[in-house]
Amino acid sequence: MTSVLDIKENRKQAHIIKDDQEAIAIAHQAESLLRRSGEYIDLANANPTDRTVAEASIAVAEAKAIAAEASILASNKLFELAGTKSTLRQYNLDRHWRCPHPYSS
Repeated sequence: MTSVLDIKENRKQAHIIKDDQEAIAIAHQAESLLRRSGEYIDLANANPTDRTVAEASIAVAEAKAIAAEASILASNKLFELAGTKSTLRQYNLDRHWRCPHPYSS
């Protein structure tokens, strides 16, 4: 018979899996947008018009926004999985959390 504790643990595991799947999906989305922005930049370099440069600029901004979100999610997951001691200065893991923030604004 399934106990209440088993049900709670199953819900917790389902929540973790959902979070992981979301982070993976956002990382894939960031990669796709990065490739797409590279294509727009190549087009703008080959034919630099107001339109192609503006399209490249917008594509880069989109890639930057989603990449920043993906990196913040990944660094948060790092600390979640590694535990509170991972935030100690001696491990210098806080750089993974700090570094994306200036680029996300």
